Amino acid sequence: MEEKYKEYAHQFVTKNHFCRFMNPEVLMVCKHYVKARLPLRPDLENGLGMFHGGIIYAFGDSMVGMAALSEGELGLTLSGNISYFSNTKEGGLNAEVICLHDGRSTSVYRVEFRDDGGKLLAEGRYTMKMLNRERAANSSLLR
Repeated sequence: MEEKYKEYAHQFVTKNHFCRFMNPEVLMVCKHYVKARLPLRPDLENGLGMFHGGIIYAFGDSMVGMAALSEGELGLTLSGNISYFSNTKEGGLNAEVICLHDGRSTSVYRVEFRDDGGKLLAEGRYTMKMLNRERAANSSLLR
């Protein structure tokens, strides 16, 4: 990972309170792309000892925000949907964020969630309202 993206990922996680709570391991960040891992721990589990569905959704939403901000553009979630296929009781949740559409005012991202063995657990799609770079520069996430 390039040094500028490594520092950027660190700032994003430490300045975003919810992201800091989740404490993901950011493995790769580049233009409109993020790969990250969220280790399973008790405060992220549902009653069955697996990742809570809301945490999976929120992890994707946060990593999409990181991907959108990777080029200095602040994205606010307009909509998101997720399909759950399976879950895991051990290891971690791996998210790969890919930009499907990078428009002037909106962007669309796909997130694949996999377990540590590569099994597809869920897939999400998030639509972001993109703010201009000047407004993004005023965000506390970039200061």
